[in-house]
Amino acid sequence: MKKPHYHCGDENIFKVEAFKMNLKRRSEESSQPVKRIYREKLISLHTTAPRLIVFTIMLHDLKNSFYKTRNDN
Repeated sequence: MKKPHYHCGDENIFKVEAFKMNLKRRSEESSQPVKRIYREKLISLHTTAPRLIVFTIMLHDLKNSFYKTRNDN
């Protein structure tokens, strides 16, 4: 049996992971270039939560995995 967690999760990490998953899902579903999808989502994130921009992952760190996911589907 696992012990309960008493610490608060970092909200920024959760939102950045959600950002990554949304990017990944969108790159699977769309035929647009990954760079364009990333730019659109980044602009959207900047308008809704500008403080999270510093926590987001750079495109060159994500691009290969997104193209791999797209090609696998």
